[in-house]
Amino acid sequence: MPDQAVVRWLLVALALCAGCASPSAPQSSTPTDALPPSTTDTAATTRGAATDCPPTLQVTVATDSQRSRTDRRVEFAALAPARQREFEAALANGTVELDDALPEPWSAPLLVDYRGEQYYAVAQVC
Repeated sequence: MPDQAVVRWLLVALALCAGCASPSAPQSSTPTDALPPSTTDTAATTRGAATDCPPTLQVTVATDSQRSRTDRRVEFAALAPARQREFEAALANGTVELDDALPEPWSAPLLVDYRGEQYYAVAQVC
């Protein structure tokens, strides 16, 4: 029979090393592990593809290239009043911020016939 001192020493060694051979994944010691979960308001991050910037509408006189590659065309009078205001504001300023949701007419490049000229309207989302 083995000596009782040796058996006790083995039991103590096993008890001390019990956590050393754990099959669980190793714990990371990076500082971010200590941070609490994020409490970011997800509603505030839904604008403009998870950023705090709304889509913008840009309106310029259509070039020949834009006319040839854009198949969506509309008369200004056919736009809803809110879209008409957006178009005119973008024409006057170069761009205009749109509401949080991108209105359908601006969802793809569009040629707008307005006062005898054809304009290229395109929305940009950041």
